[in-house]
Amino acid sequence: MISDVELPANITIDTDSLYSLFGAKYGNVFCALMSLPDGVIYTAPYTHDPARPAWTPQSVGGLTEYTHQARCSGRQIRRIYHQEGGIAGHEQLAIFLAEAGVRPEKGFVGFSILFSPEKGGLGTTSRSQNNPHFRDWMGLQNDRDIAFTNYHAMKPGVQGPPIFHDVTIPDSDGALPPQWANAIKRCLQAKLGRDYVSCTEVSIHHQQSPVNIPPAPPPPPR
Repeated sequence: MISDVELPANITIDTDSLYSLFGAKYGNVFCALMSLPDGVIYTAPYTHDPARPAWTPQSVGGLTEYTHQARCSGRQIRRIYHQEGGIAGHEQLAIFLAEAGVRPEKGFVGFSILFSPEKGGLGTTSRSQNNPHFRDWMGLQNDRDIAFTNYHAMKPGVQGPPIFHDVTIPDSDGALPPQWANAIKRCLQAKLGRDYVSCTEVSIHHQQSPVNIPPAPPPPPR
């Protein structure tokens, strides 16, 4: 696998997104994007109901619904229903962020945060966001030289070297490389607690350290 971006040296979480994550309970799932190259994580809770009802508790398919009013990048954000209108969840979040003025130079990478042991608490795939950045050399051999040779053979009149996407193809499942996934997981553990995947209804932090716990998000207006 090759890439046109580098792993950010310092990964942080948007303040509003972190505040929303502190309101998570066991079984919640969050859509997440990390901006490049600055490495800021933005999140929105997923919903399992296409009608996206009011912020009330429910459980669908064994997963729980996030019941607080979430915020992201200075704005309230509704829960995301994956593939609503044919748009992937990560792309919906990217559109929201663009409207909020977040347009990173190198775009985003995408993943999901799971407050359960499933996938170790981190889903690492996003075809809409990761496929543009993590790719293979074009051709069955996945060989750089062959990819360049084939490119120039197909476009004999083109001058200069090809750009990244001219000689590469997307990875099939849109997964983050392990190094990226591990770095993101370390950031989540540092901010949310090493055991965030087994959070309680009250807080995902250790109960013996209440001084480090911000207040829970307020209930939605009636």
